[in-house]
Amino acid sequence: MTNGSGFVIELGGRAAGLVVRDGHRFRFYAADKTFAGLERAVYKSPAEAEHACRRLLWPRQSDNAPSLRQEKPKPRRPILKLRFGV
Repeated sequence: MTNGSGFVIELGGRAAGLVVRDGHRFRFYAADKTFAGLERAVYKSPAEAEHACRRLLWPRQSDNAPSLRQEKPKPRRPILKLRFGV
């Protein structure tokens, strides 16, 4: 697979499968039997295939499931330091 023609989909550290460019679309190939129902399904984008996998793995939480995209960490609040007897 070259030139961005294939992508691995992992959810929660678990390989769901991969999507391979098929013309202007992407075809899904399951890596785990949990996702076998999506085998050879065609999607507009790798993100659409990822969302379908999420719905299978986390049916009620698909909109709130952890993302594959890395988010920037939230800045930590500074620790308040107090000085006495200055």
